[in-house]
Amino acid sequence: MKNQLPFLLLFFTFVYNISFACSFKQEPFCVTLDKRVDDLVVAGIISAVDNDGINLEVLEILRGEEDRTNIRIWDGTDFDCNGLFSMAAADLGNISDTIVIILPLIDSLENSWEVIGDYRRPDPYVTATSLFVQDGNVNGFIWGLLGGDENLFIFPYDKFVANFLETSDCSITLDTEEIFQLGNITVTNPMRDRISLHSTEKFRMADLHLVDLQGQVHLSAQVNQSYYWQENTDQLPSGVYFLRVQEANYPPRVFKLIKP
Repeated sequence: MKNQLPFLLLFFTFVYNISFACSFKQEPFCVTLDKRVDDLVVAGIISAVDNDGINLEVLEILRGEEDRTNIRIWDGTDFDCNGLFSMAAADLGNISDTIVIILPLIDSLENSWEVIGDYRRPDPYVTATSLFVQDGNVNGFIWGLLGGDENLFIFPYDKFVANFLETSDCSITLDTEEIFQLGNITVTNPMRDRISLHSTEKFRMADLHLVDLQGQVHLSAQVNQSYYWQENTDQLPSGVYFLRVQEANYPPRVFKLIKP
């Protein structure tokens, strides 16, 4: 994507991300909002996708000011962390997808393709900067500690927006009865020769999928009437993976893992 950064810049960026981004302790959307207080927060439908970014048809302005009904989100700057991570805005979704996203205004140029007054994609790897809207719900890492027992990954869209517009406080949604109380799950991280999962509550029937950053599924399994699951991972290449745990009538739980 675009011109690669100079070697020295990549080296120092790599060192920086090893100490921060590669800690793999991603902060949720609600916490990210509190740290990016100057950024626009908007819900919209992706109306166009190209090699430099996307266009977003505005549905709701949740925070900040923007008079345009269709805004431009340009690609961010790639950075290096155990392999090049894409900052392409196109990764946010496909045409007609609905998203809620935190957007930094472009007031000075960082990349040759940007336009002052538009927006650039924020770094999504250390912080959750966008949510996906489907079937009347917002989906994504909304609240909690990744891998903890009280994460929030799904919430009704209309209540999310109504509470946000009324209070300008994302966390107010956590006080409603919609919150799912989930059992405590512990996953080996980093995973080396094997991956293990323990739960304080017995899985009646759970589907597990281990995927990489490109969306390729490396492991699939089903846990039935058990507190424990283990699988060999010695053949997996080094990198970053996501373990998705899905039980019927519960939102999915997603764990970000590293294979050294």
